[in-house]
Amino acid sequence: MSRLGKKPIAIPKGVDVKFEKGRLTVNGPLGELSRDFKDDIFISVKNAGDYAQKNLQGLIIYNDISSVSDWYINQKVKDDNVWGYYYNTESKKTMTFEALQEINPDYLIITNEHNTTMELDIEKRPYLSEIKEFRYNVNGKEFFAKVVKFNKEFDK
Repeated sequence: MSRLGKKPIAIPKGVDVKFEKGRLTVNGPLGELSRDFKDDIFISVKNAGDYAQKNLQGLIIYNDISSVSDWYINQKVKDDNVWGYYYNTESKKTMTFEALQEINPDYLIITNEHNTTMELDIEKRPYLSEIKEFRYNVNGKEFFAKVVKFNKEFDK
């Protein structure tokens, strides 16, 4: 994981920062901002990353921007048989057989953690096979993470 997250953040004079009951509030001369932090939204990604680390071998690409997948696949347990990195799955171009064949992953972890309206149309991509899905409802929003096998031998 990045060491950037371990560095202290300098708070300018005149800015008040509070963190209470999972809510971060920043108040200053330009106004006030608040954000709720709920670890629960990452539960599907956490479970998919944990599953991948324990059950899969090879290159795993993931669209998880929170680095939860990175932690479970690359950091938690060092294993030379499992490794992975971020891959943007939002574009149709990056999800074609040819695009995936260029980077040659064994598996993908696809999540909607940053876009709850996203769905993955695996049925339109016969070179992808869903292995396992983790789906949870958190605060009225549906979050999922899908573990998907890339069928490298797919014959168009």
